[in-house]
Amino acid sequence: MQRIKKLSFIALSSICFLTTSAHLLYAQDDTEPAQEKKVMLVGNITALGSYSKICGGSDLSGLYATGNLAPIVKLNSSDYLIPLYNVLYRQQRQIINEEEGGRVYTKILNHNVSVMHKHLYSEKLTQRLTGFFTLNYNKETSDESFGDGLYDYRDYGGFADYQYKIIKTETDTGTILFGGKYYFRKYPNFTSLIALALQTAPEEDEKDQHVWGPTTRYTHKFADKLILSISYDYLHKEFTDKHTIDENGILDDGKREDDVHYIKLEGNYKINERLTFNLEGDIELNNSNQNYYDSMNTPLFLPDDIFVPHYYDYDFYQVKPGITYLFPLSEEKDITLKVAYAYGFRDYPNRSIRNNVGLYQEETQEDEIHSGYVSVSVPITKKLSFLFMGDYTHTESNMDFEQFYRYNYNIYHLLSGLSYKF
Repeated sequence: MQRIKKLSFIALSSICFLTTSAHLLYAQDDTEPAQEKKVMLVGNITALGSYSKICGGSDLSGLYATGNLAPIVKLNSSDYLIPLYNVLYRQQRQIINEEEGGRVYTKILNHNVSVMHKHLYSEKLTQRLTGFFTLNYNKETSDESFGDGLYDYRDYGGFADYQYKIIKTETDTGTILFGGKYYFRKYPNFTSLIALALQTAPEEDEKDQHVWGPTTRYTHKFADKLILSISYDYLHKEFTDKHTIDENGILDDGKREDDVHYIKLEGNYKINERLTFNLEGDIELNNSNQNYYDSMNTPLFLPDDIFVPHYYDYDFYQVKPGITYLFPLSEEKDITLKVAYAYGFRDYPNRSIRNNVGLYQEETQEDEIHSGYVSVSVPITKKLSFLFMGDYTHTESNMDFEQFYRYNYNIYHLLSGLSYKF
C-alpha cells in the first residue's frame, strides 16, 4: 500500500511537470508577439546582536543574521521563474528538541536554495513547481567545526501545488491549495552505534530517510477584516537503514517508518486600522513502528532490561495568541509592535519517565512549553529599520533523567540591530 501511495505521488509530480512543459512549448508557437522578459530583484538582510542565556547556566553574546535573495524572472504574462537563496546564522544558546529530547547548541548555520516555476492558468488557477536543496549545520561546542555536527543534515527534493480561487466576490475570497512534496534527508555524520561496535554491522546510516506526502490548505478572506485558514499536511518517513527492534532487543527484518500528521489553524482579525489580533493553533501527531530496548548498561543481566513499544509516538498541541499594533511615527511610517504567547503540550503515550538517577517509573512522559515573544520595528527609511526582539521559554517535563538530553529548562534571547529590504 505504501508503495502504491508513493508511486501515485511520483506520477502526480510527473503529470505536473509534463503539463508545464507542454504549456511552455505551446506558448513558443503562439502567433502573438511574446512579451519581453523582465527581472526584478527582491530580498532582505537582517543583522542583530544577540544575548542569550539558559537559566542556571552560562550566557552567550553573539550574532543573529539572515538574508533572502530572489531574482524574479517574468518569462511572459503567465510564467515566472523564481530562484531563491536563504541563509540563516544563529550564535545563541538554543535548545532544539530532537527525537529523544532537547540538545543544547551554540551555533546554527542553514543554507537553502530553491527554484520555483509559477504558471498562471487563469485568474483563478495557479500552479507552482519547486526544487530545493538545504544544508543545515549545528555546533554543540565552541571548538566544534561546522560540518562535523552529529545532527547536521542535507535535504534534496521538491514539491508541486495548485491554488484555485473557489470563491471570489467584491468582498470575499476563498482559495484552496493542494499538492505534494518529496525529499531525501541525509545525516552525513550520524553513524549507528551498532556500526561502531561491529565490523559488518546490519545498519549504519540509521537516521537517513525518504520523506513524502500530500498537503492541502483552505484560506478565506472576509472583506478587509478577517482572514482564516486551515491546513493539513501528511508526511510518511521511510528510514533507509534503520531496522525495527523486537522485545528481545534484536533487530528484525522490518525498517522504521513514521507517519506524521500536521493540522494548523490560523486567524487574523483586523480590529481597526492599527490593531490586529492573531491566533494560531497547531496539532502534530506522530505514529512510529520503532521500539526501544534499554539494557540498563548490563547487557548480560536480562531481568532489568526495559522494552518500550512505539517509543517515538507523540501528540503535540499548541495555541498561540498575539497582537500587532502600529504606532504612527509620520504620515508614511509606523512603529510596529508584536506581542505573542504560546502554550504547547507534548504527550508521549508509551515513553516511561525516568527519575534523576535513571530508574524507570510507571508514568509516561509529558512536556509543557510556555513561550513569550515581543518585537519592535522602527523604520529609519522606507527600506531600513531598527529591530528589537526578545523571547523567553519555560519547559517543564516529568522526565527527570537529563544525563544526555534536556527536558526542564528556562531560556531567553535578546536581540537588536538593523533590517534592510530591497
